[in-house]
Amino acid sequence: MDEIRFPEPDEVLKAKPSLKKYLRYLLFFGPGAIIASVTIGQGQLILGPQIGAWARDRLLWIITLSFGSYFLAYVAIRFTLISGINLVDLFALKLKG
Repeated sequence: MDEIRFPEPDEVLKAKPSLKKYLRYLLFFGPGAIIASVTIGQGQLILGPQIGAWARDRLLWIITLSFGSYFLAYVAIRFTLISGINLVDLFALKLKG
């Protein structure tokens, strides 16, 4: 059986705590945190249908928007897992030309 080997951590994770390390860590972590915050703790799952039931057909579009956000998150996650490219990198590649 093969021995399991872990990759070496990035330099930013090896450095001692400092302001410079903190700023580099934000650059390292930033885009992923933005994408993750889109899908973590979405209150639309409960709040959207509840408001739709309360307002009847006047706010029916909120339910559609609520489920649409889950579809968008699902497609983004599938794309990242299959291609290995996250959405921020994809937008950067497309905007470069």
